[in-house]
Amino acid sequence: MKNNLGNLIVKYLIFFIILSVTIYGDGFTANFKLSNNNPYIKEPITLTLDINQTDNSSVMLFKFDIKKSKNYIFNRIDIKTKDDYHNVKITYIYKIYPLKSGNININFDLLQMVTTDEKIAYSFSGDRDNIRGLNKIDIPISLNPVTIKVKALPKNTQIVGDFRLDYKIKKDSVKAYEPIPIDITIKGKGYLPLDLDLIPESAEYSIFQEVLSTQYLVNYSLAISSKSSFELDDIVINGFNPKLEKSYKLIVPKHQFSVVTPNISKIVNSIDSPKVLDTEDTYWSGIISFIKYLFVFSIGFLTAKLIELYRVDRIDENSFLTEIKNTKNEKELLKLLLATNDIKYKEDIYLLDNLLYGDKKGSFSNMKKSLILKERK
Repeated sequence: MKNNLGNLIVKYLIFFIILSVTIYGDGFTANFKLSNNNPYIKEPITLTLDINQTDNSSVMLFKFDIKKSKNYIFNRIDIKTKDDYHNVKITYIYKIYPLKSGNININFDLLQMVTTDEKIAYSFSGDRDNIRGLNKIDIPISLNPVTIKVKALPKNTQIVGDFRLDYKIKKDSVKAYEPIPIDITIKGKGYLPLDLDLIPESAEYSIFQEVLSTQYLVNYSLAISSKSSFELDDIVINGFNPKLEKSYKLIVPKHQFSVVTPNISKIVNSIDSPKVLDTEDTYWSGIISFIKYLFVFSIGFLTAKLIELYRVDRIDENSFLTEIKNTKNEKELLKLLLATNDIKYKEDIYLLDNLLYGDKKGSFSNMKKSLILKERK
């Protein structure tokens, strides 16, 4: 019993050391924390970095990010900043998804920028059209990678997380080549499945698929067309819940679809030829309907792709918006804008400088709102 207790204490002590690493830099400390250093493939883990300034003799600014890799994907969740006089504290929070099993190194970029109050004041000398660049020392900080040991998933796993499935088959009896709409929605928390092939290819029918997603939901809009009746087998999605370490299945039961084909005997009518045209119209209406549906379907798919590209292009901007929103006063906002070294903020920097050190009156909240609106354009 004593040996078991001792082993347990050693196990959790080692676990804690792995998950929390403090680095002592020149005038600051950087503390890394991981929510889990032994996840499964695609299981989300949270990485937190706390930067604390320890040398109060200078002004310090920091830029941090995770390096991109084919072994994982990540997104920044939040940045929290507390900027007392010469005592900056910053917390970066990221969500990371490992994409392969084995040992994976997560690498980082950290830039320390050091300046003084006098140099900040000098950068504001002159009028608003003559703001000088901030004179600072940029110091790239070399950080050791954080290593995680990633576990493989059970065989044939398609989705990772805690998900449930809803589906809707809008009709099961159609004309030949008329599209059959099927909506399948997967909801929950985990690695969103955006690349599933839900229905296998078959000579009996044609398939078109569109995928739309939000933070906790993926919607597969399917259209199936056929010239004759057919049966669609069970749609089975193999899931794995890493927290419970348990596999499960999401199932759409098999379904029989009735497809009405034209009656050839009614088409061939030697007495009343106009009826041939009427029957042919009935036959071709299904194909025309399918083409129209495909056109609308394609427009929706292209629109979704354009929205997705737009969202990807604005990831960095959204991160900067978060930093603006997290500023608590004029001084924090001023330091943030100075760190960008971007001339487009010169007027905002000039106004903030006058609010802090001049006799100009104004509202910090209004300036902050104006900047947020400007970044969103």
